[in-house]
Amino acid sequence: MTAIKRLAGQTAIYGIPTILGRFLQYLLVILLTRVFTRSEYGTISVFYAYASFLMVILTYGMETTFFRFTQEEENKKRVFSTAMLSLMLTTAFFLFLTNFFSPTLAAWMDYPGHPEYVVWFAWILALDALSSIPFALLRSQNKASRFAVIKFVNILTNIGLTLFWLLLCPYLVKHEVPGISSTVFRSIYRPDWGIEYVFIANLVASILTLCLLIPQVLKMRWEPDPALWKRMLFYTWPLLFAGMAGIVNETFDRLLLRYLLPAGIAETQVGIYSACYKISILMTLFIQAYRFAAEPFFFAQAKERDAKIVYARIMDFFMITVSLIFLVTMLYLDDFFIHFIGRKFREGRNVIPVLLLANLFLVFTITFRSGISLPREQSGVHGFRPSGLSSRWS
Repeated sequence: MTAIKRLAGQTAIYGIPTILGRFLQYLLVILLTRVFTRSEYGTISVFYAYASFLMVILTYGMETTFFRFTQEEENKKRVFSTAMLSLMLTTAFFLFLTNFFSPTLAAWMDYPGHPEYVVWFAWILALDALSSIPFALLRSQNKASRFAVIKFVNILTNIGLTLFWLLLCPYLVKHEVPGISSTVFRSIYRPDWGIEYVFIANLVASILTLCLLIPQVLKMRWEPDPALWKRMLFYTWPLLFAGMAGIVNETFDRLLLRYLLPAGIAETQVGIYSACYKISILMTLFIQAYRFAAEPFFFAQAKERDAKIVYARIMDFFMITVSLIFLVTMLYLDDFFIHFIGRKFREGRNVIPVLLLANLFLVFTITFRSGISLPREQSGVHGFRPSGLSSRWS
């Protein structure tokens, strides 16, 4: 019970920025589903669906691999610098390709007039990929408070800039407030932009997040080890494929809808579906907070003799909690939760219970996401691989 209480406490700390931040983002959904048309919101959803998939590829399970090897290696700084350098090299290659071929990629995605979307998202993904290992370092060091503060700053920056560009600036233009025609104002706001500001706000938040993590990186001594890197890559490549399978399960539905439905209604239907999907992932707020605390906890707990008993007891409490979340969401769906999205999006309401139930079943695998990466004789579960998915982009 002591171990379970410790995990519950860490989950609560990690959950503060996650749950509160996602709640604020739900408030942002209230704005976006009222400011944008259904097709415009569909465009936003499509790009974030691609981002979810690419984020798994860019990090290729290195986060979980970092936790595994910090338990095996005495020199943790060498593990950190090796993992970080690996991500830096692959991220630089990704940025080169996406920036050089952005017009081609935009045309392939059926957005030929917006290659800048591809460039912006390439940088967002690159910055978030580079931030993943410093965040993992904070978690491995049990610095949950600093982790929570940086995450919260990221969320507040994203939401604050979105509100500034989509609400405050149009208000100043509409009511002809003195000074809005100044050169400074015109340099930071274009009335013909809308979706663009959602993406730029995310980009600025990602830049700020990496800047806040730089002091954590500079404290570490850089000792990359080629032999260790080969071992880490050998361990991490199965996580990449398992992670891709997991993220396909989470986000590929929006991409499939866009290409399977008739061209005239595809973007609109994706917008409706994505807005309703936002309500269905209320359960994942708790899952994400739990996962942040569970990865380092499971690797540390694996050394204990009663590890199997602790894992089983955690599963009991975890399933009770997510079942209660499912029940509350269903009971108050029409009276409360459905109002988080604009009226023109509510025709997709019938898909929400199905998605909620799917997330409920998914948590069985999420529960042992980290623990299963341990040696079989320690984890107590055989033949399972962690999902490796990132719920940030859901």
